[in-house]
Amino acid sequence: MPPLLECLTASSPRVPSPLLSHHPPQPHTTIASTPTPSLSPPPSAGMENPP
Repeated sequence: MPPLLECLTASSPRVPSPLLSHHPPQPHTTIASTPTPSLSPPPSAGMENPP
């Protein structure tokens, strides 16, 4: 998913893609995934809202 990584890095250069995957509950991920929720709604919703 190159476009996803590119969009994430472009939206939040201070938060690399590996960081997002490693720390999903962090506030940085929430802010970064907020401007681009349509890119990956299923993974974001699952990580942000655990069962």
